[in-house]
Amino acid sequence: MTLPGTTRLVPWLARRALVITCAAATISAIATAGPAAASTRTSSPPPGMLTGTTVAGAGLNVHVVNGGNIATSPVITAIPYDSTVYIACWNYDARETGPWGTTNVWDALAGYRPPGGLYRDLSHDGGIPFVTDAWVNTGRDTSKMILQCG
Repeated sequence: MTLPGTTRLVPWLARRALVITCAAATISAIATAGPAAASTRTSSPPPGMLTGTTVAGAGLNVHVVNGGNIATSPVITAIPYDSTVYIACWNYDARETGPWGTTNVWDALAGYRPPGGLYRDLSHDGGIPFVTDAWVNTGRDTSKMILQCG
């Protein structure tokens, strides 16, 4: 599956975040924060986002997508086990197997909070951060709880 170009996807995410969560400032940072800022930047999580808990013992890889496939996009970081992730929307890509079976749903993240730590904004210049939903516990089927990325 090929995602829409970044120039189309980032504004869509900003509009969706404004409508669903009123978190336009956080999502618009995707287009303005540099890679170094993304790894050290902390703020408050966007209000109203779907949350989940990571269950990958070795850490959950975050892929930054700038068009193309999610699973083969570069990994920018790994989210520690038992972190809370803040999900903006989801998309289909490669199938991954986790504790609840196999899925091809991938979650677009605004950021995450490690256990006992501060919120970390995953805004990334030129791409959208995604993780496989196979290793995120949201309590139900993510694809039925929030909208698919446009």
